[in-house]
Amino acid sequence: MRNGALIMRPRLKIIIAAVLVFLVSCGIYPADARAAFAKEKYPGFKIRKASKFIYSISGKDEKSFMFFSDGFSSREGYNGKIVLAIVLNEKKDAIRKIFIFSHNETPAYMKIVLESGYLERFEGKKVSSAVLKVESVSGATRNKVKIQAPADTVTGATYTSSCIRDILLDLDAFLKENKAVKKKSR
Repeated sequence: MRNGALIMRPRLKIIIAAVLVFLVSCGIYPADARAAFAKEKYPGFKIRKASKFIYSISGKDEKSFMFFSDGFSSREGYNGKIVLAIVLNEKKDAIRKIFIFSHNETPAYMKIVLESGYLERFEGKKVSSAVLKVESVSGATRNKVKIQAPADTVTGATYTSSCIRDILLDLDAFLKENKAVKKKSR
């Protein structure tokens, strides 16, 4: 029996590895995957969990917050949910960087978005103006407000880029809602 247990170990390792690969590919991650992702993107920085989907990133002269979009948005691309990791400055009003944490999009379409520089178009912009720009001119209608997205969608990957833009709209609403809640509670 002892030898039988030894034979099972390699099989068990293979089964566990297959289950983990499946969970990661489905967007189901171990609890520390977000922290590991933040540490991978910001090596040498102190990463602290602020909430289930917000991480504080501290360096020498820099402090940022990484928001994982599945905490405030349920937007989907063509093939399902896209989860962004959006890094905001200390005041939580300007975008420093946007990463794709997970997605189920066709790799060729996601490649179009990434190679077009679409995510970089939002960097350095205020969250409230990166996507939303209220105007009287024609544009897409959302919640009876006419908006124009300065960073339009990417031709050839419209669903994917629209989803990313809409996640940023949801982030703006989330930040405004939480700011209002904090002011009321004072």
